[in-house]
Amino acid sequence: MILSREKLIFLEIFLDSLCPIRQRKSEESIGQSNRVLINITNDYNPSLLARSIRHYFERNVDAIEVLVFKGGKSISVSRELSQSKSFYGIFMKKYSQ
Repeated sequence: MILSREKLIFLEIFLDSLCPIRQRKSEESIGQSNRVLINITNDYNPSLLARSIRHYFERNVDAIEVLVFKGGKSISVSRELSQSKSFYGIFMKKYSQ
């Protein structure tokens, strides 16, 4: 099943909600992780998912990695990979395998 655009927008909003609030640095955020884990249980459009991941890195300067689990495999996306010119092609190839 391919998810609708609304569900992909929800995923992007979810990723945005993981961005720390830069104005408030409190003791409770000291242990906050800069890595995100996404467990994919349905078929997402890989180009829209890649765009959401890139937007997450653009909005969260402290983010290090997004790990996508799909079926029995995992796809690691680092900040450096998301900023490369060939990110969309690489991600879509890994996601579709």
